[in-house]
Amino acid sequence: MEIPEVFTNLGIALGLGLLVGLQRERADSQIAGIRTFPLITIAGAVALLVGRSISAEGWVIGAGAVAVGILIYVGNMHRVAEPGDEAPGVTTEAAMLLMYFIGSLVMTGARSEAVLLGGVTAVLLHAKTILHSFTDKLGDKDMRAVMQFALLTMIILPVLPAEPFGPFDVLTPRRIWLMVVLVSGISLGGYIVYRIVGKEKGAVFAGLIGGLISSTATTVSFSRRAKGAGDSQVSASDSNNGSDGKLTGRLAGVGAAALAIILASTVVYGRV
Repeated sequence: MEIPEVFTNLGIALGLGLLVGLQRERADSQIAGIRTFPLITIAGAVALLVGRSISAEGWVIGAGAVAVGILIYVGNMHRVAEPGDEAPGVTTEAAMLLMYFIGSLVMTGARSEAVLLGGVTAVLLHAKTILHSFTDKLGDKDMRAVMQFALLTMIILPVLPAEPFGPFDVLTPRRIWLMVVLVSGISLGGYIVYRIVGKEKGAVFAGLIGGLISSTATTVSFSRRAKGAGDSQVSASDSNNGSDGKLTGRLAGVGAAALAIILASTVVYGRV
């Protein structure tokens, strides 16, 4: 017997709430946990059903969101009455509000989108330590590289024309800029992997992934990195300050770049 769609959607909403609630329970959240989050997602689903039955979906969902906000305020009243030395975060509260809307989204029939958002929410909540540790390692130079990549992809790329021009209509600004984004993205991605798993393992991952995307872009990116490391090596050796450790590090950087290029050039045959 086929299960009615409404019960399937309610089951998905319940499952997503349990997933996020389990993570918050393990994180020892004082606001919401394994029981509260499923109730919130079901409340979002029921709000849409009620609103649809009276042809006032927006009003009912909005009223439910206000009710969730009131619950969050009530749950935080003890923090207001007894403020601690450290200001509390609002991660759990934001997750509660988001899961309410995800529960409503499930009932619209957008199951894939709702499951994706619920899964991403759970992963983000669980990856708190990893994300904080990673951001603590970022310096000003790293943040500048991330912002430059955002500038290339989110600001410049969308405004470039997609229509070809020039002799024989072979020049397309957006496609040309995509190569710029590709080279920059591989370089930034490889650097992030370096910071997480180390240079040698980072070179392996960056070479394999870069070869699957574009061996040419990977070769250009890591060739520039190897050239920079080589120039720094020469400068260090010319100073005659006995910095053998620095020279060894530079050679390791050049070797990692070479490894990435070799792997990318090998993987490309499998891709073709």
